Amino acid sequence: MNFVRRALCSVTRKKGKSLILFAVIFVLGNVIAGAIAIQQSTENVEKSVKKQLGGMATVEIDYEKFQDELMKEENQKELKPLELKTIKKIGDSPYVKYYDYNASGWISSKKLKSASFGDDSSMGFPEGSFSLKGSNYAKVLDVEENKIKITEGRTFKQEEIDKGTNGAIISSKVADENGLAVGDQMVLDNVAYESYNENGGVGELYKIDTPVEIIGI
Repeated sequence: MNFVRRALCSVTRKKGKSLILFAVIFVLGNVIAGAIAIQQSTENVEKSVKKQLGGMATVEIDYEKFQDELMKEENQKELKPLELKTIKKIGDSPYVKYYDYNASGWISSKKLKSASFGDDSSMGFPEGSFSLKGSNYAKVLDVEENKIKITEGRTFKQEEIDKGTNGAIISSKVADENGLAVGDQMVLDNVAYESYNENGGVGELYKIDTPVEIIGI
């Protein structure tokens, strides 16, 4: 008698045990199948969430490495900024949804009233100091990342970015302090001071007035 016939005879003779065995196998199979389905579903949800959230990366010069190179080399090296072609090459990657390259700075104004946020007043900047940030991304990166919210007006248009139009988005606090609204012209009077003048005080070296149109708050 071959193994197949012997197995069939064992099943038919011991129906109770066979039914219990098949029931256990059926339950285990369903449990395993359910576990696999849950695992696959969890992985799909995780991938979907990661795709929706995305990630933000900042590309900048490695200043620590540059300092280390200066210590090693006898000849002084020049610190060069990131080249525009390098920035665009990174931004054109299919893995990048949008990108921005920007410049930040400070100005001191004699006419405009500044406003502080949180603990900014403890940073050591004098009254009348303003933080400026120039953007190459028309929709404004901080708006896209939900760091700031436009309550009045709009963000930039691409042609305004391309032409270098003097448009500005200001905070609501700065608008309130200076009585400004969307559509107004604001003159940034950037004042530069010398350390000490002949009388031992701080003197004004020069002043540059730059008119900008407020397009958003």
